[in-house]
Amino acid sequence: MATRKGSHIDGDELRRIAEVRFGTIPEINPGTGSETSRVSHELEVHKIELAMQNKELHKARDEMEVMLEKYTDLFEFAPVSYFTLDSGGVVRGVNQTGASLLGMERSLVTGRSFEKFIAAAARPAFADFLKSVFESLAKETCEVVLQKRDNSHLFVQIEAIAAASGEECRVALVDVSERRCAEDALKASEERHRSILHMAMDGYWLLDKQERILEVNESYCKMSGYTKQELLGRSISLLDASGSGDEGSGGVQRILAQGEARFETRHRRKDGTIFDVEVSVQYLPVEGGRLVVFLRDISKRTRADKEKTVLEAQLLQAQKMESVGRLAGGVAHDFNNMLSVIIGNTNLALMDLEAAHPVRSNIEEIRKAAERSAELTRQLLTFARKQAIAPRVLDLNQTVTGMLTMLKQAVGENIVLSWLPQEVLWPVMVDPNQIDQTLVNLCVNARDSITEVGKITIETDNSVIDADACARNPGCLPGEYVRIAVSDNGCGMDKETLAQIFEPFFTTKGVGKGTGLGLSTVYGITKQNNGFISVSSEQGSGTAVTINLPRYRGKVAQAVPKETAQAVILGQETILLVEDELAILNITTVILRRLGYTVLAAQSPGEAIRLAGENSGEIYLLMTDVVMPEMSGRELAKRLLTLYPHFKCLFMSGYTTEVIAHHGVLDDGIHFIQKPFTIAVLAAKLRETLDGAKPP
Repeated sequence: MATRKGSHIDGDELRRIAEVRFGTIPEINPGTGSETSRVSHELEVHKIELAMQNKELHKARDEMEVMLEKYTDLFEFAPVSYFTLDSGGVVRGVNQTGASLLGMERSLVTGRSFEKFIAAAARPAFADFLKSVFESLAKETCEVVLQKRDNSHLFVQIEAIAAASGEECRVALVDVSERRCAEDALKASEERHRSILHMAMDGYWLLDKQERILEVNESYCKMSGYTKQELLGRSISLLDASGSGDEGSGGVQRILAQGEARFETRHRRKDGTIFDVEVSVQYLPVEGGRLVVFLRDISKRTRADKEKTVLEAQLLQAQKMESVGRLAGGVAHDFNNMLSVIIGNTNLALMDLEAAHPVRSNIEEIRKAAERSAELTRQLLTFARKQAIAPRVLDLNQTVTGMLTMLKQAVGENIVLSWLPQEVLWPVMVDPNQIDQTLVNLCVNARDSITEVGKITIETDNSVIDADACARNPGCLPGEYVRIAVSDNGCGMDKETLAQIFEPFFTTKGVGKGTGLGLSTVYGITKQNNGFISVSSEQGSGTAVTINLPRYRGKVAQAVPKETAQAVILGQETILLVEDELAILNITTVILRRLGYTVLAAQSPGEAIRLAGENSGEIYLLMTDVVMPEMSGRELAKRLLTLYPHFKCLFMSGYTTEVIAHHGVLDDGIHFIQKPFTIAVLAAKLRETLDGAKPP
């Protein structure tokens, strides 16, 4: 035991010190001088050693006091709050940091139950935690919510360990509010982004490197028809319908190398249907590698692009056909005028020549060639929708039935002509001559596609065209239609041929076997009557041409019997003939007089008005060209009606114009004859006009 500096050491104390230093000291005989001297010496030495040790002890104590003061400060103001709790949870000690954390003086903290500083909702959990600490005598950790003096809350992490005696435990608290707020904010952000991904209109996948679906949003489930449960964990090969490998292992490796990719592909729905998707992929080097995939259904866009391509092709085709139509309309007038002169003169010559005359056969050939040329011109005008028509209400079943005999003769005995009419058919408003022309063209084309024996089928039925059908047949409108279809089992056509069939002068027939205007004429007739036409064909499987004509909803009049060939009918009335082309004026005058009529011939509207004013007799008919200098034929007719209010009008032209027709359709009550015409056709038209009711 050390003594303080300067203290007196008596004998007994010295003996105790000696015993500490040397152990038990035997009794010493005081009479022995030598032994006393040795002990005294040893004691002096020991006193010196003790004095040195005492000095070192004082120094060590001073250093310890300094260190204790330093560590006390560190403990009091450490960034960690320290509490000492007894087994009942009462605070027995707290550092300054802990008191400051609670916003209270230290004196107000000690002696209170620590549960008072815990938020009410968290107290039961903390009580269980503290009980576990005292039972286990091991370090335990938890997070609780502290309630400060100002009633604000803190998130703290607690580490607690009980003393071996089990009478108290030491608790360390760290304020983790910022971390918890950051975690909550991160969690909220993740939830928000997850919600956005799952509510987005585009589809979303999260894939691993093996192309397994780890996450999928509701939008893609709606696209594909699968549920989330059916897709999670599945390979995307279940969905890929492209066959291109964009989403195969090769595609994934490319994405891993590039970090991202964008492409278009096709997916297969649960019901087996295919849809187009635009795919955007981003590689994330987390958790062994993840692929974030966004998918957009572009089926509508793809369909729109295809429709746009089709419409552009149709527009180009329409522009090309319109150009041909303008060309045909431009030349038709002059060409038909010349043909009128040729046909008129040949007809007159044939009327004057005996059957055995040596030049009669030559003139017959001239007439036939001129009439074939006139037919070509009519086909061009029909294609261009510039041919004048006189539509009337028809029952197509009756019209086709009346043509069957002629059609069977046209297709030949080696081909079976099958007629399959709909029992009750809606009426249509169309020129019957156009139906005749359409059926002849289609049946002749079908006949030429059959090598030896075969079958041609003509069908009619009613059809209702909806918006979806219109999308597949650009150019048509929704509504009720009457369908007439002509199909065959001939050689069919390839796609390249099928794309050109309506182009004028395009033909697959040999030289001299076709003009290439048959289907062009059918196309023009259909469009002129506000219908639409479609053709389906495959090589070796035949061809089907379907025409849809609008249902007529007006009053249906009694059917007019079809005209039959008859002899030339003569007349005796006075006709005012107006034609600015002198050659036509002359030949038509001769023909009219041959037919028994009295003719007042005028080469201009002004001359016609003069002749009408000078004429003292009755003029029964005005026969006039439509397009002339000075004024049109219709305007001339209006002027002359003031002089002869009861006369009839017969218009003639090489092509129709808006003067007498709208879009090629004759106005009600208009009588019209197309140039060039034969004597028989003219004779019949004259009687029809003169004997019919006066135009309104």
